[in-house]
Amino acid sequence: YCPTLTRCATMSPKAAFAAVTIALTLTLSVAELSMLANPHPDIARLFHLYDSDASGAISALEALQFWRATGMADPPAVEGLDDSLARVAEILAVDVDGNTDGVVTLEEFMRFSQRYLHTSKVEDPKEPQQIHLALADRSVGAGAIRVTFVTVGDSPASTTAHVLLTNNKSYSATPSRYSVPPRWWQPDGWIGWIYTAVITGLEPGVVYNYTCITEAGFASESHQFTAPRVGGAGPVSFATFGDTGTAIPFGYKVTDKLASEQETNPVDFVLQQGDIAYAGVDAAVAPLNMSKDDEIEAVWDLYGRQIEPVSARIPWQTGVGNHEAWYNFSSYRARYLMPQSNGSEGNFWYSFQYGNVHICSASSEHNYLPGSPQHTWIDNDLRAARAEPSVDWIIFSLHRPLLSSDKSEYNSHSPGASMLTALEPLLLTHGVDITLTGHQHAYERVHPTVNGTVVQMPTMVDGVPRYTAPTAPLHLMIGCSGAMQDESWEEPTPPWSAQHFSNKLGQPLLDSYGYGRVDVLNSTHLRFSFVPVTGTLSDVFWLVK
Repeated sequence: YCPTLTRCATMSPKAAFAAVTIALTLTLSVAELSMLANPHPDIARLFHLYDSDASGAISALEALQFWRATGMADPPAVEGLDDSLARVAEILAVDVDGNTDGVVTLEEFMRFSQRYLHTSKVEDPKEPQQIHLALADRSVGAGAIRVTFVTVGDSPASTTAHVLLTNNKSYSATPSRYSVPPRWWQPDGWIGWIYTAVITGLEPGVVYNYTCITEAGFASESHQFTAPRVGGAGPVSFATFGDTGTAIPFGYKVTDKLASEQETNPVDFVLQQGDIAYAGVDAAVAPLNMSKDDEIEAVWDLYGRQIEPVSARIPWQTGVGNHEAWYNFSSYRARYLMPQSNGSEGNFWYSFQYGNVHICSASSEHNYLPGSPQHTWIDNDLRAARAEPSVDWIIFSLHRPLLSSDKSEYNSHSPGASMLTALEPLLLTHGVDITLTGHQHAYERVHPTVNGTVVQMPTMVDGVPRYTAPTAPLHLMIGCSGAMQDESWEEPTPPWSAQHFSNKLGQPLLDSYGYGRVDVLNSTHLRFSFVPVTGTLSDVFWLVK
């Protein structure tokens, strides 16, 4: 990692972290030291991990190395390394490398984090942060909201933490925490508290203001949400995507786009298909003394900050991906609680209804084969949804794609693959309308298909594709919401692939980064659109009953 590496290898985690911090500080300019008079510890820690040679600046090669280690980028072929580094330098120049000199200093990283990760100051350990909403368990009543917030630090758990609505109703918040192994970059593992409060008795469609409070004098800013609707003929709108990541490459940019759109063209909730923060180490990094079994808890904390401008206002419903698996999914299971019903399994597989839309969120990271608990639950959940008179639309969500023409792992998401073989009969039997996935860092729409055979092609109406009462679901892969894109596609394109795109060197940088937007107008008409961060690259279609 630096000249102190040999000593760090034999030090305690706390001493090693202190040694590396001193080594980095000695490289800082006066301006940077002034900027870092009160550095945010998570940003300083993340910068240390990027800056593998302790030079005081992050190069394109170091950024690519870190993204590769955490799974946000695939390893480039040797002959493609120069192109990959050129693309990384272009990514850094968008918002991080302020003077576009090809490297990112700690001062630049701090300024970036203040703008996009909302780290303008170091909080008191009792101050609420990382606020996010989710729909609560059905057993507590339709339309209930769960509020989750975090305090980071070694203060005792608050016994008076609560969420206060502006109508002076108060709801107590229960503390919990989880443990992970100590490492040199997190000498005590993760230290903090996660608080959850369930807000009941809400009137659908009514706007509520709320504040998260731990103790007297320690409160969040005031936020607001609209109480959700259960049942009714619509309209319902939601944003959907997977493979976001924390900060760079472009998870911050997609989140910022979603936040700005929420001001002018809001959605009711977010549905995320896994690979959330990219905190886990996917490949060992010898210069950093990190193994592929490690996880960086600060990344989870920074991700919670990144999404708070949206997640504190609308439910942020998550699904599990392969990059949540570290330490037996401990961080994901503790931080993002989802609504429970009969047979569901935490935030691995669960379902909920919003308006006339039923969402079944499953796990591609657990056993989904016939006879497994999850397969049985999916069958029962979809059957119940189809029998529910207030449900007009059924959406099936999971991380890995059922069908995609992406060359990477093609045998796992092509006709005849095990997951498609196991789950497609359930989707067909119960009339699922759309599947939503991610995993591949790209976008793709697949026509209504049965084991690779297209059952309906769209007609063009006013220049927009329209599917009318298809007998099989459309498949959408939206894994382009932040992680580095460098995908290749099967040639010739399979007949079932309607549209696909990913970013390559020489293409506009941000056009292919974005999220999907689903607008359910009523019981018969649904409109989908891909929302790019910038540019005009998109995909739009209608689905009509």
